[in-house]
Amino acid sequence: MANEQNKKPGLKLAGLAEAAALIGVTKPAVCERRKKIYLPGDKLPPFPAPLAQLDCGPIWEEEEIKKYVFEAKYLAILTPFERRYPEIDPADLLRTDLPAGHPFLEEE
Repeated sequence: MANEQNKKPGLKLAGLAEAAALIGVTKPAVCERRKKIYLPGDKLPPFPAPLAQLDCGPIWEEEEIKKYVFEAKYLAILTPFERRYPEIDPADLLRTDLPAGHPFLEEE
């Protein structure tokens, strides 16, 4: 009972095992995602930086891992073009009535 009284709502932390469970991958897969350098157009978002690096491993805010999972699911439904060029509406590529000064009308 005393243990329940000491629990305070707020910051929830996650270690490597908890992060792997939240993402649905193995611990080595989380380590690989942390090492990867992400570029525009990748299927996965950049992995969040840990709050701290302890002797037992990295520690993240659980909410940051959940955001990562949400972003990864969102990127998975996009086409490679939409991932690479998020600021461009693919429908604009088909339009013939683009306003003057539109990036597609500029000559290089």
